[in-house]
Amino acid sequence: MTFELAKYFKHVMGLDFSARIIQLATRLKEEGYIRYVQQEEGEIEGVVEHSLNVKGLHGFADKVEFWQADSSNLAPKFSGYDFVLALNTLEEAINPQRFVEMIHERINGGGILVIADSYGFKAIPAPAGIRKAGEPYRAWDWLKESLEPHFELMDEPKDILQQIRHSKRNYQVRLLQVSLWRKKG
Repeated sequence: MTFELAKYFKHVMGLDFSARIIQLATRLKEEGYIRYVQQEEGEIEGVVEHSLNVKGLHGFADKVEFWQADSSNLAPKFSGYDFVLALNTLEEAINPQRFVEMIHERINGGGILVIADSYGFKAIPAPAGIRKAGEPYRAWDWLKESLEPHFELMDEPKDILQQIRHSKRNYQVRLLQVSLWRKKG
């Protein structure tokens, strides 16, 4: 996704909690391709190659950089953004509440925040998808309540399917809710 965004922005930073993902992304940037072994079926594995040239993205490698980071505890250098894409960030975050509380500090006035998430929170306690005062407190209610002091919702959220490949014949499908927010000010 970072390379795709580089088509539209001067500079793009890709952040991920996993050192392995950052290493692969950095290798793709530096070498223009990556190869890895992927499970096909049972014990059968195949080699997969991804190339920036094949995807028409080679000319954008100089515009991207990658950093390992915890979205719940970002270093001060991760700020001054005009656009933030938080893809599966809330469900993967150690503390999704903290991310939502501080993300306005990282985005410039008028900047855009896109959240795409299935809200399958791994954090305990979960910030939403719970009962609050005996009533359902859904993720969307929590997100709106948390973001509206600093952001305005640009459009009603949309649902999109995300496929995650586990093997040639085994995929996980998530229904992500995508919402677009503009920072006030």
